[in-house]
Amino acid sequence: MKLKNYILVGYLVSTLLTILVVFWAVQRMLIEKSEVYFLVGITLLASFIGAAVSIFLLSPVFSSLKHLKKQAQDIASKDFSTEIETKGPLEFQELGQAFNDMSHNLQATFQSLDESEQEKRMMIAQLSHDIKTPITSIQVTVEGILDGVIKEEERLHYLTTIGRQTERLNKLV
Repeated sequence: MKLKNYILVGYLVSTLLTILVVFWAVQRMLIEKSEVYFLVGITLLASFIGAAVSIFLLSPVFSSLKHLKKQAQDIASKDFSTEIETKGPLEFQELGQAFNDMSHNLQATFQSLDESEQEKRMMIAQLSHDIKTPITSIQVTVEGILDGVIKEEERLHYLTTIGRQTERLNKLV
């Protein structure tokens, strides 16, 4: 049930209670029977005027609640561009400002996460490239030794190169 309906039901219940008290007072002879219709009429008129004034005064609150609901839906769909101006009581203005602050903070957090993800991808790409170079060097040298392309007297030189490339890989890791 909406807030507006709660307020109207509250006025209806208070009006009915007042009318019941008037009839109880007539039965107890606290009020004369001739005054009953006047009292019931005044009670109904006062209740309707009170309800209308309350609804009018609370219309900025209802509007602010509608805007807060819209902003919450926008935030849920990662649209942080909506900024609201709440009207009404100070508490609703503070709540609206808190929503705006939360929206800005979430936007900054998501931007930071996107930037971190992009940096991570770049770092992995660079690291992959840096690791691939020594691995290729080691692979080519080992294949040369196994295929007999590298002569026996040159093997020490190439094994030293493999050792350096292995150290380089260890440092990268």
